[in-house]
Amino acid sequence: MSNRPPPHFQKSLTTEKKISLAEAERAIYIDFEGFEKEAPALLGVLIDESFEQIILDEKFQGAATYKNPMRFVPGKQLISELLDRSIKEGRRIVAFSAHEKEQCMRWYQIDISKQYVNARIVARMLSKGTEREEKPRTLKEYEQLTGFARKKDTGEQLNTKCLREALKDLEQYGELRHKGRRTGWTKLREHNRQDVEAMKHIVMATFNPSISTN
Repeated sequence: MSNRPPPHFQKSLTTEKKISLAEAERAIYIDFEGFEKEAPALLGVLIDESFEQIILDEKFQGAATYKNPMRFVPGKQLISELLDRSIKEGRRIVAFSAHEKEQCMRWYQIDISKQYVNARIVARMLSKGTEREEKPRTLKEYEQLTGFARKKDTGEQLNTKCLREALKDLEQYGELRHKGRRTGWTKLREHNRQDVEAMKHIVMATFNPSISTN
């Protein structure tokens, strides 16, 4: 039996299932990283061609200065700022599934659903009318379908391990000291960056008739 709490949102809004080309080009693409039963540790954000990673959990603030420094902004504050920008600038907020929307409600009590787009639902059109026995569901399956060139990375399960190991240094020293933990943190950040870039690539691919779906 799963220990996950029941979803706050029982169904997706119609607006979460579609996006125009103009909206896709200007959208705010987001991806959380963190432990399953805790508030997100960091967020990757891609707006236009600008990508940024922000630490959201103060437990990880000591890692902010290591290699390509990051800002620390409390999660609730940052999500509130992103939602405000989304509304003021007419930008949709895109994530690969309902996960980010749920996390925003669970940990920050902020409802982003009216601005939200579920990229996995949008991407389903890429496999319509094909002869595939199994339709793609995961981000990596859609990457393969659309030809996104991902570098080797940590993978989801090892991401949690990287966070846990980094936290050991941060709790003991207030910074990342051990080489292996620094390496793990760097790999985690690279995984997050590629996830966000892949998501935008997949969404943009839905407007490209030359994408092979066979």
